[in-house]
Order: sequence, then C-alpha cells, then structure tokens
Amino acid sequence: VFCVFTGLVFHSGTVAVPGWPDAALGWINTLNGIMMMKNITLAGAYILLATSGAGAYSLDARRGGAVAHA
Repeated sequence: VFCVFTGLVFHSGTVAVPGWPDAALGWINTLNGIMMMKNITLAGAYILLATSGAGAYSLDARRGGAVAHA
C-alpha cells in the first residue's frame, strides 16, 4: 500500500522548478515517471511475495525447519 501511495501521490505529476532550463525539467519529469513505475513495480513484487511465500529463502528454511510447498 505504501509503494502505491507514494508512487501516485509524489511521482504522478510534473515537476516545475522556477528558473531551471526546460531541458533539465524534461529530465526531471522523465526520472519522476521512472520512480513512479518503480514504486508500482515494487508493490507488485510485494504482492507476489506475500501470496507465494519466501520458500527456500525464508528464515525457517535457513534454520532447517520444514518448508511448506504450494
């Protein structure tokens, strides 16, 4: 939820900095869009991890405990 919230609230608009050249603002807006897509992608990865589990990478598996297989 946090990644989606920050992506949509803080990275969805254009950036306007007074006195900066248009070329710099173009790069800033492009990077802002990339950061928004990164946050949405991380949210998807967290959903995937929550639904499928960590499996062999979990702490239980590293301690030698039983790992449930789906």
